[in-house]
Amino acid sequence: MHVKMTFHGQFSRSFIAFIEDKAAQLSISVTVTLNAAQATVEAQGCSALIGALEMAACIAPDDCRVDSWELD
Repeated sequence: MHVKMTFHGQFSRSFIAFIEDKAAQLSISVTVTLNAAQATVEAQGCSALIGALEMAACIAPDDCRVDSWELD
């Protein structure tokens, strides 16, 4: 399964490392792009594990904030 998730809020580069680490733990392939107000995560893998990654992304590192997100 391939999913594109777009997160809105406040982001720093720590979000990329956070998502890549969680994805590796879940055996999911990811590509992360971000700017200060939006992060896009494209994930490939098992749908249940992508859902777990989505929830982890909502928690985010301390220096980031997720206000909302959408799935494409």
